[in-house]
Amino acid sequence: IMQSGGAHLEMRKEFTPHFSKRNLLPMNSSIQAAFFDFYDSCPEEGFMSLQEFAFKTTLKTILKLLFPHLSILELHEAEVLTEDFLKNYSASFLFIPQWVPGTWKKFNRKKLALDERFYEFYLSGKLLNSVGPLAVLENKTKNQILDHIRTFIVAGHETSATSLTWALYYLHAFPQIKERLKEELSIHSQDSFIETLFQSNYLDCIGNEALRLEPPVPFVTRKIINRNFQMGERLFKVGEEIGVSLTLLHQQPHIWEEGHLFNPNRFEKRRFSPYEFAAFGGGIRKCIGAELSLMEIKI
Repeated sequence: IMQSGGAHLEMRKEFTPHFSKRNLLPMNSSIQAAFFDFYDSCPEEGFMSLQEFAFKTTLKTILKLLFPHLSILELHEAEVLTEDFLKNYSASFLFIPQWVPGTWKKFNRKKLALDERFYEFYLSGKLLNSVGPLAVLENKTKNQILDHIRTFIVAGHETSATSLTWALYYLHAFPQIKERLKEELSIHSQDSFIETLFQSNYLDCIGNEALRLEPPVPFVTRKIINRNFQMGERLFKVGEEIGVSLTLLHQQPHIWEEGHLFNPNRFEKRRFSPYEFAAFGGGIRKCIGAELSLMEIKI
């Protein structure tokens, strides 16, 4: 996440093909299976937590993408290790780890346990010539490999899970939208459902509208490196860091009519530019997992 310059461009170039729409298609069945596994584990009566559903299924999906060779038991172990790691993480560690020594030590133990096992998973995948994003890390050090694995897992499931939760929330909050979507999808047979799912324009509109109102990352930051520039009354200078609030961008009244309302139809009427709709950021630092996230939301 923090890489820049040539190092960032090099890794981006190597990873990008693994996250293209074409190369992600084999993940469709894994995503579907993860969803049904969770659904089948729920009691027949009562409520199902959308947030728990989204977090567990997107975690299983990203682990399956990174380690396609793992057995069911190993995949479950990877899920438990990741959940323990995340439960003990605190944003304060980025700034003041020495102020919370007890919490930091506990987190570090979970991190080390995750790292050692995940490195073993990486090596076993390498031995079996496993395909996937991690295959490009051949000449990297152990620490670099683990940094990439952790980044993919954390950034690759928490944001998708949040987006999926909001999309499901809005779908259930507006029964008329839900019914229209059900009618549109009901014409497809069960056998070809996944293939035809991605042809549903209205499903795209619903996903985009949820991402517009609730962007998983509320703002993106950039550092000015080439030249000073003027915007309004403010002069921005080389070396400064600026932030773009996606939440505010996605509700600008001159772009979005009644921007505070959930209205998927707006995406049927026009195509918005990356400078108007930027749920996954933009430019060469746009989220590399955008296609995977959209697949999960649609399925």
